[in-house]
Amino acid sequence: MPRRPASPGLQHNWKASFATLLTDGAIEAHLEHGPKVPVVNSTMHIYPINGACHRVPSDATAFAYRDATFATVVAGMWPDPTDNEKNIAWVKDYYAALEPHSASGGYVNFMAGDDQGRVRDDFRGNYDRLASVKKRYDPGNLFHLTRTSCRRTRPPVAHRMAGSGFIETGSKAEPARGVARNAEGPVHSHRP
Repeated sequence: MPRRPASPGLQHNWKASFATLLTDGAIEAHLEHGPKVPVVNSTMHIYPINGACHRVPSDATAFAYRDATFATVVAGMWPDPTDNEKNIAWVKDYYAALEPHSASGGYVNFMAGDDQGRVRDDFRGNYDRLASVKKRYDPGNLFHLTRTSCRRTRPPVAHRMAGSGFIETGSKAEPARGVARNAEGPVHSHRP
């Protein structure tokens, strides 16, 4: 039986970014915020990006950060909804400390719904082309909720390709349906 990466019922808030270098400032941010992890379920990942992905042009696929060498993810996951404020603060503070040492976008599968304002940055120059494809092949916005392509316990959230919660239809943006929110932005509780 395959092992589940996280227990059902966890609250989630994630932030992601790309970097070309692990600068001294980024390392200092990790040393400061990593030990402050509020619960054992939360974590921070640094994924190396190398090899074949650097040999493909940035506009050949949706993934535009082919010049990045690291993907960083601050993954807040906690069981008790009454601890939302403390855990969201850890994620946001950690991310804010890394932001000056990171690219403006991040890997969309590792983002929370309150990152909707970063979607253009996530796809860089590929955004307009992807939004056009979305508009052409899904004009009725049937696929407004999706599961991410990576195997994690993150629940379905608004489709990220065309606005991550705001689907462009004609000249106006409409809120997508189905994004769970609280006063601090999205907090998702996974249910199998």
